[in-house]
Amino acid sequence: MTLLIAEELALITLKPKGGCHLMRADLEDVLGGALLAELVAEGQLQRDRDGDSGPRVLQPLLGEPPADPVLAQVWQAVDGARAGKAQRTAAKLAAATVLPRLAERELVSRERRSVLSDRWAPLDQGLVDDLRQRLQRVLVDGTEADARDRTMIMLLHGAYGLGKSIGYGSGHRAAVRENRKRLGKPEWPERTTIKTIQGRRAAASG
Repeated sequence: MTLLIAEELALITLKPKGGCHLMRADLEDVLGGALLAELVAEGQLQRDRDGDSGPRVLQPLLGEPPADPVLAQVWQAVDGARAGKAQRTAAKLAAATVLPRLAERELVSRERRSVLSDRWAPLDQGLVDDLRQRLQRVLVDGTEADARDRTMIMLLHGAYGLGKSIGYGSGHRAAVRENRKRLGKPEWPERTTIKTIQGRRAAASG
């Protein structure tokens, strides 16, 4: 079973007995940013200029919609939008699609709630552990990161959830910091997502 980057991120942010290491709004933004990043990596979206009105998110000329229905929905919805609006749109779509599809695939369970948001829990902890160990090898051991791992690490760090989601020990913090810096700066979908999260937190604390 092939998982989207957003689906892998959703799995590793879940706690073993249910709940999430990220706040709900942060999780939605992270998943939306991951959907955009995957479309960019596959050449399905680009950030270009539209006359004098500034940079916009555009589908490449003659581009075909992605085969994955979730990616196709985002691809269609964000075309022509500025980066910030594209990120917000992707976050809303991610909230409605990513975890529900994981539930359909029997990778997570869903506890419906009347007032609070639904509570999700992983059903395949072995898969979650494998995903975490893959990112631990990059951050702790310094192995090379592919585009998928890099995107996941950038977004988790930007949402202040890297340590809790991946689960490295305090003795590895220096190595993690150096290996994360080695990955470089975030690309625009990740950077836009991080700015959105930081802006919301700053507004809440102010």
